[in-house]
Amino acid sequence: MPAGTMAGDADGGSAEPLWRAAAGGGVAEGGGTVAGGGLAGLLRRAAGGGRERGLLYVDEGGAVTVQSYAGLHELACRMLAGLDGLGLRPGAEVVLVLERAPDVVPVFWACVLGGLTPCPMAPPQGDPGRWAARLGHVGRLLGDPPIVTGRKLLTALPSLPGRTVALVEDLRDTSPGRSTTPGSLTPHTTVRTACTSRCRTTWRC
Repeated sequence: MPAGTMAGDADGGSAEPLWRAAAGGGVAEGGGTVAGGGLAGLLRRAAGGGRERGLLYVDEGGAVTVQSYAGLHELACRMLAGLDGLGLRPGAEVVLVLERAPDVVPVFWACVLGGLTPCPMAPPQGDPGRWAARLGHVGRLLGDPPIVTGRKLLTALPSLPGRTVALVEDLRDTSPGRSTTPGSLTPHTTVRTACTSRCRTTWRC
């Protein structure tokens, strides 16, 4: 997650992890289910607890933006509808090239809710040729997955012929689509992929 982001009570109370707000500690050992809802169940249950708790996004200038877990869930569902519109199905991987936590977090949870696998990458800086090589490397490893980025960052990305690129701003404006059902993720589901110059690493529930 980008630096300068904190998660805590939206009403300014003490910080509390999402899993505690969602389940009161009801996470099965070994990364199992929360009330049968898997990892996605964490957000669903937290969203059902009202709008008084959520995330505090703190930018580099110290400005704070509040987002309730209910609001995060609603936004993630809208973004999932946008990802569905790209023809993605559970198990598909999605490359995230984003620099702002308020963009990264809801897209990440959209992927989790839909059974997609997010692959976050740091936004491009410096040599465009190096970035083209990195994206080409990731494309070869993952089979040319779609890329989610921001309108501003899109201008910094190298040419990506044949790659599907979705703007996070457009995903935010999507109408809600299919409902997500508890239990879509199992203890063996890949929930995040990270690619380096030499290897691919996966995290599972």
